[in-house]
Amino acid sequence: MNDSLGRAVGVELLDSNGAHRSLSCDIVIAADGLRSTIARRVSLTATRLAQRRLAFVTHFIGIEGMSDNGEMHVERDGYLGLADVGGGVTNVAVVVPHAQARAAAGDSAGFVDDWIRRRRHVMSRFANAVRVTPVLATGPFASHSRRAWAPGVALVGDAADFFDPFTGEGIYAALRGAELLAPHVVSALTGTARDADASLAAYDRVRVREFAGKWVVERIIGAAVTFPSLMNVAARSLALRPTMAHTIVGVTGDFVPAREVLRPGFLARLLTPWKFGAKRVGPALTSSESS
Repeated sequence: MNDSLGRAVGVELLDSNGAHRSLSCDIVIAADGLRSTIARRVSLTATRLAQRRLAFVTHFIGIEGMSDNGEMHVERDGYLGLADVGGGVTNVAVVVPHAQARAAAGDSAGFVDDWIRRRRHVMSRFANAVRVTPVLATGPFASHSRRAWAPGVALVGDAADFFDPFTGEGIYAALRGAELLAPHVVSALTGTARDADASLAAYDRVRVREFAGKWVVERIIGAAVTFPSLMNVAARSLALRPTMAHTIVGVTGDFVPAREVLRPGFLARLLTPWKFGAKRVGPALTSSESS
């Protein structure tokens, strides 16, 4: 709901009985996730068309060769993520470009099975595997906001910025974003409407300072996922230089500053695995290309 000046002053919703309800408030916090209705209503949403992907997620039991380590298998037409979630159950995620996901219409399970079947390096590991949950689809990804506030509204979590889940740090970004927002909401509730807008704008500036480096790293990784040959080069570099691998894990895990990865020297070494005095010890691929 907006007032006569276009400022958000509440929300309209349907209750469990399908009846319309109106709730008034001083500040609307949009924590409604990917494809946020609130962000869309205040015209803050945008999409990075170059990196639109959808994910098909399910659980299997009986996949051979699983360990405590997560696996990412990068292909020319998407990637496969495998992660042991306990009790012999493996989380399986097939992430593909938006255009290819159309082939899954009406049969997501068949699409996932066929996608895996065409990857000889993982197909055999699914020989005795059984799917134990339905295939759920989510996306497209690469949604983000032009900024994280509008008059009377603050965006947080996936509503504010959602990116390809390859690096897997969405929960941290949501919780840290809420932590950054909290004092500014308190401030916004204690003054005039103009004071409230100033507080929400200040939240947006703090959020940009907090996440700007991570956004750059995410975009670099997201672009690299599109090119398996580039991922293979990076994988060889990281196998030769474990400390670099630890640094990237630290940045994507949010306990190492992003600037450690964005140094020119780091990026140069990442893309030149057999230079700078490194000794070639054989291939160490974490991605693969379909023949």
